[in-house]
Amino acid sequence: MTSYGLSEATGTIANDGTFTIQTPANSNAQSVAIHGRVPKAAAGESWTGSYSTAVTTPTGNGCNGHSSGVFTAKSFPLLKGAYSGSVLGVSIADKPPASPPSRIEITVQQGVDGKGQAAMWHMPAISIITGTIRVTGSSCSSSGVTDPSSLNDIEGNEIRLNFVMDDGSKIEMMGSLPELGEEHIMVNAVHVSGSKCGSPSYSFLVDQLKRQG
Repeated sequence: MTSYGLSEATGTIANDGTFTIQTPANSNAQSVAIHGRVPKAAAGESWTGSYSTAVTTPTGNGCNGHSSGVFTAKSFPLLKGAYSGSVLGVSIADKPPASPPSRIEITVQQGVDGKGQAAMWHMPAISIITGTIRVTGSSCSSSGVTDPSSLNDIEGNEIRLNFVMDDGSKIEMMGSLPELGEEHIMVNAVHVSGSKCGSPSYSFLVDQLKRQG
């Protein structure tokens, strides 16, 4: 089972490795169908298949679209390692923190679910990410761990991480892996909430995190 927007899709894998994933027939606003074949690991094959999508609004006015085509996809290795990068500056804040972070480092590992997030969020355990974060330059916090009450996962090459910091604040980070070698994580704005230094909620910019070692 996987999700597309507000709809869940289910599918089956046949004995010959072919599979079909389909949103429910009663999903009026959104339809997704994917047909393909599971690659043979020993042969180093890619995922191949075809897809079709349809999106409509209930009233018939607004966002309507259809698309279809073929795809070839390769699996990313399991994400594991330390990544660090410089903070470019505070982007959104009612009152900028007195001393915002200047650099962050995260250590992440995919497929280790010690807090039961997979069951809580109905996700496969292999999608779950756990890890830690270290912050340089902040007068509020210096370190944190992934928040077990929030979803920390990887879907395709998209990463979602939520950290609980040592001062009680929370950091939400979204990013993506731009290449199969996983040497970099491209990061969107990083959001801080519950801070006791300056604005209780603000965002800062990180261009990218580079793998260490």
